[in-house]
Amino acid sequence: MSKIYMMTAVELTPTAVEFIEKNYPERYKKSLGYKEKSDADLCLCTAVLLDKAGISEGEIQYTDNGKPYLTDGRYISISHSGNRCVLAVFDCPVGIDIEEVGRVKTTVSSRFFTSSEQEWSSDDEVRLTVLWTLKEALSKLTGDGIKMLFDGVDVLPLTRGKSIILDGKKITAELQFLGDYVLAIITS
Repeated sequence: MSKIYMMTAVELTPTAVEFIEKNYPERYKKSLGYKEKSDADLCLCTAVLLDKAGISEGEIQYTDNGKPYLTDGRYISISHSGNRCVLAVFDCPVGIDIEEVGRVKTTVSSRFFTSSEQEWSSDDEVRLTVLWTLKEALSKLTGDGIKMLFDGVDVLPLTRGKSIILDGKKITAELQFLGDYVLAIITS
């Protein structure tokens, strides 16, 4: 089974928040720690998506690096940007990222992109966002987080529908353009 769940923070209702407080108390508690209401709302949206996927709070575990996984052997990945939240639930390892076009700045390019990626993206906001979402999704897939972004992995072939080999595993990607957002789903 491979399924992606998505919602916007605008869809979060007071009834949903009450439900989360009772059924996802850790997620609710985490939401209270955010300074920005928009960040807290996205945290709560994650609980709504988990519920839609039939996943209880007790089924989620975390690796030492903070990567979530399910006790039944399925894989999950979570992302949010702007007012959108996404959850991927797969039978194979998965990493997902969503970004609003325009949020990725050109300064990221010189720090995290290979020379071929920098050349391809130039100052184009959409291309910068595509590369960033692919790298973020890949870092979630591997569980290495931000460390992987510094390792110089070139994701440019993934923009062309090709796969890459990383640690002996074939990595594939799907890109979706959702209005002003780019969604990257990476599997191995």
